[in-house]
Amino acid sequence: LRAFDEPLSAELLQLATILIRHLPVELVKHRKELIKFGWNHLKREDSMAKYYAFVNVSRFFEAYLAPDKIILQVYVALLRACQSDGRALVRE
Repeated sequence: LRAFDEPLSAELLQLATILIRHLPVELVKHRKELIKFGWNHLKREDSMAKYYAFVNVSRFFEAYLAPDKIILQVYVALLRACQSDGRALVRE
């Protein structure tokens, strides 16, 4: 069952992102659950789901109001995640 954890998480994040993008008004009452779902995946270590979570949370910020401090925190985390991926390439 663990073998399906990563791909399933990535697919669920993609689905949530599509729903946020196309049905923001209908999902207003579920904002708290939606951001928790995406936010929990941001904490993963070097996984594909982590990058889908960045897209998900970015779409969330596009659809709903969020404090600038939180948006900046996610942006910096995204920059750090991309930077750590590039380090391996630079070492080669």
